[in-house]
Amino acid sequence: MDDFEELWIQTPMYQIRSLQDFLPLFQNQPMKLKVGERFNYNNAGYILLGLIVEQVSEQKFADYIEHNIFKKAGMVDSGYFEFDSLPPRTALGYLDFSDGSWKTNIYSMPVKGGSDGGAVVTVKDMANLWKALFNHQLLSEDYTCKLLTPHIYSDDENSFYGYGVWIEKN
Repeated sequence: MDDFEELWIQTPMYQIRSLQDFLPLFQNQPMKLKVGERFNYNNAGYILLGLIVEQVSEQKFADYIEHNIFKKAGMVDSGYFEFDSLPPRTALGYLDFSDGSWKTNIYSMPVKGGSDGGAVVTVKDMANLWKALFNHQLLSEDYTCKLLTPHIYSDDENSFYGYGVWIEKN
């Protein structure tokens, strides 16, 4: 899909405030590929993983991440905020077009991010995340290596995917 605004025609983005709210967007759709046929990035898989985190932890995904990632990494200004209730001085995202023009991406995103992305972070907090990750405060050394290891090459984007990490090919 090239125009993410199309996603919200049937289900308006302002109705997406929890991971459960994403399910009608894909739960009755046929699978695009057979398991193991080839790689294709799919946000729905991350939504399902987030729902598993919620069920196992008995917490909302955003609360789980706040406690187990943001706090442990010292990310004090980050969170899963709703677009209609953003902290002061939050930068908005933009889409760029081939003709050089730009427009805000607020109509291309759910009102609140989830396990497929959408956390709002500061530069300082992002540096804290990487520091905590590489100092094994979030994962063991073994799991950190697995997270950052390229696994699948994507011809479309000339990049690799790890376990939730996109690695651009040099």
